[in-house]
Amino acid sequence: MSYRLSTPVKPLIWVEAAVESHKGSRVEYTVKCKAQFKGRSSANNVEIWVPVPDDADSPKFMVC
Repeated sequence: MSYRLSTPVKPLIWVEAAVESHKGSRVEYTVKCKAQFKGRSSANNVEIWVPVPDDADSPKFMVC
């Protein structure tokens, strides 16, 4: 889902991303997502795409 709004409003899903470089070519991405709608609402099939370099080898994912 993508959308564009002409007025400043609070997004339904807030995504924060941080990139941390380590020794060599290791890169660590930290992505935090927060739903900003009322408790009685829900979202299904939410996908968040995180682009990584083309030469990324053996990526690992951790979900909290």
